[in-house]
Amino acid sequence: MTLAEKLAEFAADLTFEALPAAVVNDVKLRALDILGIAIAASAHEVGPPMRAGLEAWAGRGECTVIGAKFTASAPIAIMLNGTLAHGLDFDDTHAPSVTHASAVVIPTVLALGEAGGLDGRAVITAAVAGYESIARIGMAAPAAFHRRGWHATSVCGTFAAALAAGVCERLDRAALTSALGIAGSFASGVMEFLQDGSWVKRLHPGWAGQAGATAAALARAGFPGPATILEGRYGLYRTFVDADPDTRPFDTLGQTWETLNVGFKPYPACHFLHAFLDCALSLREAHRLVPDAIESIECLVPPSGMPIVVEPYPAKLRPRTPYDAQLAVSGEASPAHAVRRSVQPSVFRGRRLRRRTRGPRHLRERAARRGSRARSR
Repeated sequence: MTLAEKLAEFAADLTFEALPAAVVNDVKLRALDILGIAIAASAHEVGPPMRAGLEAWAGRGECTVIGAKFTASAPIAIMLNGTLAHGLDFDDTHAPSVTHASAVVIPTVLALGEAGGLDGRAVITAAVAGYESIARIGMAAPAAFHRRGWHATSVCGTFAAALAAGVCERLDRAALTSALGIAGSFASGVMEFLQDGSWVKRLHPGWAGQAGATAAALARAGFPGPATILEGRYGLYRTFVDADPDTRPFDTLGQTWETLNVGFKPYPACHFLHAFLDCALSLREAHRLVPDAIESIECLVPPSGMPIVVEPYPAKLRPRTPYDAQLAVSGEASPAHAVRRSVQPSVFRGRRLRRRTRGPRHLRERAARRGSRARSR
């Protein structure tokens, strides 16, 4: 049995009654979280151009577009709502797979649930199929997608959306396998936005959801896709990360619920920054710190986070856009900024803000002892 067939078997056989109560409650909270974020983002900078760009293609669909006066077909609604869900970088993260699961899964199942007149139980079941698949596809190559310049949320999310959409469409195992096979030709999303702070990362969950739903619709109509799409010779792992997948995560489907390991975000910034923000806020409260009292701040960033929040280093010192700053250890979402909300990154430029690269072993040892540290004068 291929990995796609394992996922398809799990999704086809999944029932609401088989879901632990904790998983059901968790999905309900995630839906509320995503809807709240999307509503806020609809009035933010990302909302108007998305609506203006896609309204003409909305058609006469019956799906809600958050923050809009028009409805849309399911694919356009998924694209718009998924982008809004990720628009503030406030949506949840499954750390082991490094994916923003809910921004892909929730807009997909809500749109198809609305279009198909599904009840809440069916929508939740489809959502869990999506959560469990995006987690495992990412966990099979932890952080490898990001190292090669791929955004795992978009790449892995396309498969998850195909599976979630297929469950909404009540596809059987064979059709779900084909949906995953088709999704492999749609999977995309590169990290080049890190070079100039542009917005394309925000599009990735919406694109993944739309692409996955399209794959499921084609499979429903009888369009075939390769069952070896994940581990095959030209499958996901060999073409995207040039490695064989770790198949162990797929062996725990239906036993370990990765849905429960998706973490809500306390801050609208990259999750690699959250521990530093916690430390900075705690130090501020404990020692009444102000910027002028701080000589330096040392943040121990894991190797997987370096390309995202530290590199390219000159740009991270001087974020070019507010969105760029949400992905910079020295930006507006930095520990420096957390000390006092009015402080600007310039306060810690020059001699006070330096990068020192250490090996993974050194980082682990230092992190175990101290975590993030501010040195006072």
